[in-house]
Amino acid sequence: MTRKLLTTERATQLRSPDAQHASVEAADAFAATSLDLLHGGWYTTKELADLLRIDPSALRHWRTEEPPQGPPFVRMARRQCMYSVADVQQWLRAQRTDTSAAAQ
Repeated sequence: MTRKLLTTERATQLRSPDAQHASVEAADAFAATSLDLLHGGWYTTKELADLLRIDPSALRHWRTEEPPQGPPFVRMARRQCMYSVADVQQWLRAQRTDTSAAAQ
């Protein structure tokens, strides 16, 4: 499967008035996310496991679950996956339990 990167030219086309997308905001949000993924930091499986203080095999197990569990990942090669810093932070926020909100 071939994947195309979002170029500045394509992002401009998506924002044009004649674009057949639901909203310009959605295209802008997609472009911003794409740029963040391109220029943001990345973790290897081992680096992320060390940060989370878990065994790397836990991340590998989560990736092979149906449906996949854990933070979003990008498969760079058959045996290499990378995790975007932005995706990991978002995933961690979603996993967070706020006990003060539950107590009220």
